[in-house]
Amino acid sequence: MLVVVVQFCVKDWMRAAKLAHLLADIERRRRDDVCVLFVRATDFTENVVMDQAIAKCAGKFWVDNLVVRPDEPSRAAQWHNLGEWIAGSNILWTAAVGHVLKMGLHVEAVFFADGGDGAPLHRDWVDILLEDHARTVQAGLSVTGALRDCRGVRHINGNQVVERPFLQAHSEFTEVPSVCQEWDVHHAATILPAARVSSLIYGGWNQFEDSPARLAEIARHSAWWHGNKCGNFVDLAREYVLGAERPRPEVVDLGRAVDLQSSRFSS
Repeated sequence: MLVVVVQFCVKDWMRAAKLAHLLADIERRRRDDVCVLFVRATDFTENVVMDQAIAKCAGKFWVDNLVVRPDEPSRAAQWHNLGEWIAGSNILWTAAVGHVLKMGLHVEAVFFADGGDGAPLHRDWVDILLEDHARTVQAGLSVTGALRDCRGVRHINGNQVVERPFLQAHSEFTEVPSVCQEWDVHHAATILPAARVSSLIYGGWNQFEDSPARLAEIARHSAWWHGNKCGNFVDLAREYVLGAERPRPEVVDLGRAVDLQSSRFSS
């Protein structure tokens, strides 16, 4: 089973709700091989809009929910920074890892997706993702994602596909970093040697692009676009994906992350 982690906070929950609707609407059949795990902290108040979005998802996938609380020492130490994006993201991600590891061995891989700035670019994105990640596993690696550079640190963007045994082997993934550093950057030295880079996930950062032409360009080689901060991005992705039938993306295999200095499929 693939677990798709959609983490969101009080600031971006509406976009996560739109994403949930989109994931359900573009799936042609029931996917019992996929579980969508919605992860949030206690600062978000349940509401009917999000409840309806999750219920819509439950019609196409297995669904699970995780409400993160400051009940673990490293979380408690950072909880006062919950509203800040680095600490908040770290808190949600580490809690998600711990939850996934308790779900059982039927979970084979996890796709960590930020609910606030990502969306699929093809109707059959799940199959494309699973097929491309299978190439990673066949190469003896555990992580599929986009290569980025942050303040001089090469790393795999946090919107990545990860094998469950790799998460299990690294207990440090369940502890919130004590420094103010993004979890994917903080664990770069551990993740990078286990990673394969491809164009599967377009790894943008802080982009504000709402051009249909740009979306179509990225969709030629990618099944998911992360990092688009435009308020109407999910709406734009919906219009594109549910529009005319388009060919599958030509996913480009860039090889082992440790052998690369950069990728043209990230910005």
